Amino acid sequence: MTRQWVVTLEGKEPRSGEAMDIGMNFSDVVDIFGGVPILKRSFLEKIVEMIGRGENYYAWNNIKDVKPPEEVDVNLDQYFIILAADKGNRKYGFLMILIKAGVALCGIWPEALANAVRKNKEILDRILFSIAERPDTWEEVILVCSKNIGKEKDNS
Repeated sequence: MTRQWVVTLEGKEPRSGEAMDIGMNFSDVVDIFGGVPILKRSFLEKIVEMIGRGENYYAWNNIKDVKPPEEVDVNLDQYFIILAADKGNRKYGFLMILIKAGVALCGIWPEALANAVRKNKEILDRILFSIAERPDTWEEVILVCSKNIGKEKDNS
């Protein structure tokens, strides 16, 4: 069984407006790669740049909690998630940590994507490249963080 990162997003119940947290489980990349892939900071910078253009890239600031599979010394503000839906409505999610060396990929969602990446590591490279370099292939890409980065999209 793959270890899991459990992320809690702060949300609202659509009808009542009451607080309703949303949980997401990300498959641990250590179980897939045997280590933690580090991306260049320019990956995040490109996404923030596209958020600024105001097209189909957005930022939400609602990460409430992250529970890693083992203890890590990371501040909540260092975590962020890339959620993406392609034109075929396939959904992808990547839990990342901003560190000095760049951007550490920690988790992959959904589990089916993690299993596909386990079998063929090139899938991950193609998806991340497309998110950073080909915005027209995505219905929407959302940067989810605990701080406000980019513009807000109404996510209630």
